[in-house]
Amino acid sequence: MFLSIDNRKEFINKFLHPLGKLSESLVIKVSKDRIYSIGSSSDGTLILYSSFDQKNDTSDTLHLNIPDVNRLTKVLGCITDDSVQVDINGNNISYKSDNIGFKYHLLEDGIITTPAVSIEKIKKLKFDLSFDIDYINIIALLKGSTFATETDKLYFYTKEGSVYGQLTDMDRHNVDVYTQKITDKFTGTSIPTAIPLNFETVRIICGLRFDKLRVSVNTDMKVFIFDIEQENTNLSFISSAYIS
Repeated sequence: MFLSIDNRKEFINKFLHPLGKLSESLVIKVSKDRIYSIGSSSDGTLILYSSFDQKNDTSDTLHLNIPDVNRLTKVLGCITDDSVQVDINGNNISYKSDNIGFKYHLLEDGIITTPAVSIEKIKKLKFDLSFDIDYINIIALLKGSTFATETDKLYFYTKEGSVYGQLTDMDRHNVDVYTQKITDKFTGTSIPTAIPLNFETVRIICGLRFDKLRVSVNTDMKVFIFDIEQENTNLSFISSAYIS
């Protein structure tokens, strides 16, 4: 079958590239109204659900077993057309134009292990607190981490109607502290006791371009969801609170 990619640059930069930050191999699914996939970090502590909305000429959900998503990203980057059509033929993805051509081989079903997580169930959790962070404040946190180099923990807490991020390690003595207000409003309940998160999650998100990051927190199960919505692409990073 032929798969048309309506916006090649957006598909590469906003769909494939974030997945490649977490997983080398993954299963990309193609349904009639979207292309989507789930990636995870090597230790399974960070999950990414990535969805690219577009109409596809298929009645069944197609599974593409990608052995190396970054290699696929690179070869698609060699194409110069904004809209492309690739041929999915059994065990490979192929493309040919007057200028270039390639054949990218896929793996058989069952070889790639997908994260055993239900995105639908996670989305249905009750989130006690939610707030938005501007991209500039995410970058400021990253700059602050160059000072607080003795920790990989970012603590979230609320105070007087605002949400703060604090880089430190409350389980150790004499650790430097960097504190920053990240937003002056939130919805839901406050966080009287700071909840720690692995700062690597923020570092990964910092590598993406966006206007606002939506953060939802389940304070009982200590689950964070970081949502980025951009035109046709939706990204949901799911992480549990830091376990020392």
